[in-house]
Amino acid sequence: MRTAGHATISWLAALLPVLLGGPALAKVTVRIGAKVMEAQPGRSVPVEITVTGRGGEPLAGSRLVLAASAGRLVDPRPTGAGKYRATYHLPARRHPLTVLLAAWVPGQPPGMATLRLRAPTNLPVNTDKPNVAVTLKLGGRSYGPVRTDGRGRCLVPVEVDPADKQAQAVARDEFGNTTAIKVDIPLPRFPLLLGFTARKSLAADGRDRARVWLLQAGADGRPRERAALKLQVDNGKVMQVVKVRDGVFRVDLRSPAGLQKRTLRLRVIDSRGGHPQRLEFAFSLVAGRPERLLARLQPERLPSDGSSSAELLVQVRDAAGNPASVPAPVVSCSRGLVGQPVEVSAGTFRARYTAPVGGDDRVTCRVVLARQDGDALASEAALQLHVPRVAELDLETDHYQLLADGSSRAVLSLRARDARGRPLAGAVIEGRAALGRLSRVVDDGGGQYHAVYTAPRRQREGRVRLFFQAAGEQEAARAEVIIELRQPPEPPLPVPRGWLGLWSGVMSNLGLLTSVALSLEVAWRPSSASWFYLQLEGGYRYGRRRGDSLTTTVDVGQLRLLAIFRLFADRRLSPWVGLGGGAVFAGWRLDGGADVVEAGRALLPEMVATLGGDVRLGHFTLFLRLGYSYAWLYQEAEAPAAGRGSLVKGNVGGLEAGAGVRLYF
Repeated sequence: MRTAGHATISWLAALLPVLLGGPALAKVTVRIGAKVMEAQPGRSVPVEITVTGRGGEPLAGSRLVLAASAGRLVDPRPTGAGKYRATYHLPARRHPLTVLLAAWVPGQPPGMATLRLRAPTNLPVNTDKPNVAVTLKLGGRSYGPVRTDGRGRCLVPVEVDPADKQAQAVARDEFGNTTAIKVDIPLPRFPLLLGFTARKSLAADGRDRARVWLLQAGADGRPRERAALKLQVDNGKVMQVVKVRDGVFRVDLRSPAGLQKRTLRLRVIDSRGGHPQRLEFAFSLVAGRPERLLARLQPERLPSDGSSSAELLVQVRDAAGNPASVPAPVVSCSRGLVGQPVEVSAGTFRARYTAPVGGDDRVTCRVVLARQDGDALASEAALQLHVPRVAELDLETDHYQLLADGSSRAVLSLRARDARGRPLAGAVIEGRAALGRLSRVVDDGGGQYHAVYTAPRRQREGRVRLFFQAAGEQEAARAEVIIELRQPPEPPLPVPRGWLGLWSGVMSNLGLLTSVALSLEVAWRPSSASWFYLQLEGGYRYGRRRGDSLTTTVDVGQLRLLAIFRLFADRRLSPWVGLGGGAVFAGWRLDGGADVVEAGRALLPEMVATLGGDVRLGHFTLFLRLGYSYAWLYQEAEAPAAGRGSLVKGNVGGLEAGAGVRLYF
């Protein structure tokens, strides 16, 4: 982008934030007040640098790296809104040259601007024509006329631009004749190449990469469309050279696989004749990120005597096999003791493993190395333990009788000894049981072992033989014990929350009237107490008594609320007592023959006391009940004709007995 009076070159980084993982920058702009000025040693000019985000938003706090191909570009100071102001100090020598100014935010492509410095000089012109007027044309500018001397030579005062290669001198004599002469301008050579890189070292694993940014411009200040570069790399490889923008090129390097040399060098040579320049980037080579962790135990077989030891060797290597200098890894073993790993050389550690007391199993040691990225490396090494032969095995138990309820337990204590009668720890003892469950044998140390036997669930008594033997031996010591299994008591049944029942029976008020009854009941336990229920009962009964001259018929509908008190609600047999009351709707009829009929109805209060017992059969229950109800009737019967009827009085309740079925829930 160009504006009047300013020279600005902007480099857009659209994809690089994703590729490089750096800050999400989109543009680094370097801006200087003029694109051309006179070379004045000691002069300084301000340079503006702008850092904006992908959407054009200013980004403050960026870490800027500045460079200049000649002179010094220093002291970047933030001025706000992502802008910085630096100072450029012109070169000390007064020569025409083009200066390349660059600003770089690590991880992003750099931005650059150019400044052409012109210098005044006296350009010698030789025309071979004495005493003629010479006019010099240089880069669109005209100087003179200057008159030649007697030999046809003169010095023309001019201002030389670094882009000027050749001038044209026109000599005019007194007759108006002109002669054109080309004059070469002897410009000093000046550099037009800059480079940046963020890396100082590389991992010699054949995979690590470094990125070098190169900036190149022409003498006229325009960025190069094509790079004029020669690249020489020592102990590495150039993967690719990518043009990011005109004048900005990216070189991707890959590290070697191995540490045969400790330095990777990249030499960048400007291949243009007028601008000889050489840049060199040196990267120290180190071992790469740990990628392989090797662990080994020697010897691979140990007696489990508590004193034998093995050496654990741990080697840490990068992807190319180079020893990686890392902190000591963490080692843990499934059994036994292991010491702290000690580094004996770069990437090599040793630790001492001591076998445990007893055991005939495979021991695994796990080695874990934490890495900076949070992903850990792990490796395992294993060895086999073996124990001496068990010569004697003693066995006893704390219970020789158990309930066959599926939960009763007996602890079996075992003692193992070797051929000399010494306690033998670490033996592998196996146990068997035909019934029930037998746990594995646990080593308690000092030759003591134990196992736990759990009785089976069964309904009959019996015996079970428990058998133990040292494992892995042809003539192993053996031991056995017999435990009697006793029938368990019946387990408690769940206490019902309520029930729905139906019963029928008879009621008699001491022979005066016998009725047949049918009732439906529902009950509910209102609290956590297992002995208290509220029962709502509704029923109907019918009775008839024939006399010599009078037939009495009574039918009764009843509704009762009883408080039921149960004993042993969680047993199969459960007695209970009920107290309560309710209402009865009684109807009666007195039939004396010869069309003499009297009848009546009454709603009466009732009091009830009852007792009974349940026999549970799963969710269903059969029950018997006895009770007595009292509902006193005192009423004059309705006569069929005019006149007064008979006075009817008595208890319409009485002694009741019945049986029924209930559904528990």
